[in-house]
Amino acid sequence: MPKGALIVLIHRNGKYISANGETVIEAHDHLLVIADNKTIIEELYKIFGLRI
Repeated sequence: MPKGALIVLIHRNGKYISANGETVIEAHDHLLVIADNKTIIEELYKIFGLRI
């Protein structure tokens, strides 16, 4: 995870999980992420293979 980004919540298999330092992101997870600025968001899109 880039500095300045924080995974706040994970939606997995119909449940919500609070992320912590040991949480593993799994296929089909939906993430709620906050970031300090737009550049970090763009970096996250690249990391996760998404397009803006």
